[in-house]
Amino acid sequence: MIRPIAIFILVGTCGLGCKASHSTQYDKLFELTQPAGTPDAINGTWGGSTGPFETRIVYTSDSITVANKCGATVVGAHAAARISADAITVLAAASEKIDKCYAETTPGTLTRCAGATAANCFTLANRTLTMFGGSASMEFTKLSD
Repeated sequence: MIRPIAIFILVGTCGLGCKASHSTQYDKLFELTQPAGTPDAINGTWGGSTGPFETRIVYTSDSITVANKCGATVVGAHAAARISADAITVLAAASEKIDKCYAETTPGTLTRCAGATAANCFTLANRTLTMFGGSASMEFTKLSD
């Protein structure tokens, strides 16, 4: 049985008391800011805002990387996955937290939406990836292949 992946495979927050960031392997993901890359292809770097912070997701055929930028703090997590045009399957949990800024992956599967109901699924149109879960959705723009 395929378990739906929670829409918030990456989460984060940054409140008072966040410290300045040390340089991480995830910093470079936030240098990309303009739409680019192959349309209608899920593999690549995606960016968006989720609440008060910037988010990046990198999909390859066999992994997922998520990163959040909370003010000056950047955190990220990398996990094994199976990524295709029809499903995003995260195979392992991973997380990183610095103060109140964090990113995580959760094992599970999110399938491409079929039909008019968009719940626990995703759509991919041109350079826009939208993930739907319950009553919430998150939209990302493709930044690179």
